[in-house]
Amino acid sequence: MPYYPLSQIETDLYTNGNEYALTSDINENNQIKEPINTYKGPYFKTSSGEVFSGKVPTNKSIKLTPIDPVNNLPFEDNISSLESFTSQTIEIADTRQTSDLSFYGENGNLIYGATTSNYTSNAKSRIIPPSYYPTLTQEQKDEGQFTRYFTKRTNELRYIEIDKKTYDALKNKDSNIAWDLYEPASLIWKIKGNKQEVYKLNKAAAISVEQQSRWPGFHKYFKDKFTQFYLED
Repeated sequence: MPYYPLSQIETDLYTNGNEYALTSDINENNQIKEPINTYKGPYFKTSSGEVFSGKVPTNKSIKLTPIDPVNNLPFEDNISSLESFTSQTIEIADTRQTSDLSFYGENGNLIYGATTSNYTSNAKSRIIPPSYYPTLTQEQKDEGQFTRYFTKRTNELRYIEIDKKTYDALKNKDSNIAWDLYEPASLIWKIKGNKQEVYKLNKAAAISVEQQSRWPGFHKYFKDKFTQFYLED
């Protein structure tokens, strides 16, 4: 496992589920073992994009694999190998002794001691955008369209669908959410009318977001299912 300086580790993140699975739960066919058991709880992330369980690195941190919330399958381009990570850990490079994987602040004070499991941080915990699957209201069905909301991490080409409340929090830079780490966008999604026309309009809406927000490959997120939620008149 490579060493990372403290500046290259983003700590104290949180997932509400449907975003990561334990890498040890991924089988040789790149599928999550049944029953699906996605990880929920605190995690931290390295500068190389690897994600581990726990608020901060300890000898119990387990590597996590990003999954696609649409089909609960691993993102293929995020998995470089299918090794078993039953107790994989990450170590921190620093000028001080790091055998206990402790965190120290710039003033030299202990922030986290792995041997004592004490964590004292003045930083306010913030949630990350949770994934969401739309449930249509009768009003939306009657209108024949509804608004869908999405977000991506600023330094990743990974898209997730979110609800309006999360979208508004990101747009309004709510201090309770990691608004500085995620970019939100929305689009109008048609669900009634000529099916071929609905397909074209929804695909065009996705491509428009891709171009205006500079989100490469965003339209591929839908896997060509541009008549999703379609209702026959």
